[in-house]
Amino acid sequence: MSIKELIKKFKDKTQRVIETLENAKNLYGEYLKGEEKKGRLDEVMTKWVTEQVEGDKKIKMITKWIIKRYIIVQIPYITQMIFDLIKTRVEGITE
Repeated sequence: MSIKELIKKFKDKTQRVIETLENAKNLYGEYLKGEEKKGRLDEVMTKWVTEQVEGDKKIKMITKWIIKRYIIVQIPYITQMIFDLIKTRVEGITE
């Protein structure tokens, strides 16, 4: 998988997980709170990226190292930006 494909899949997966967590209830039947959702989202996406990178033999060792060293630690920031983009309405682009 190329880096472009990984980024696209990451964005799509993040969006699906956000939608799922918005409707998720905890063990007590209550909806998850914002920080609980965010923590779960970051956990799921970190695991997903790690599995994608480790499982893809086409990704070169140096690229895997860079992703593990510099990208995975930024997942909380990246997922927050994706969430912010989802909730932002840009006049003329979205309705």
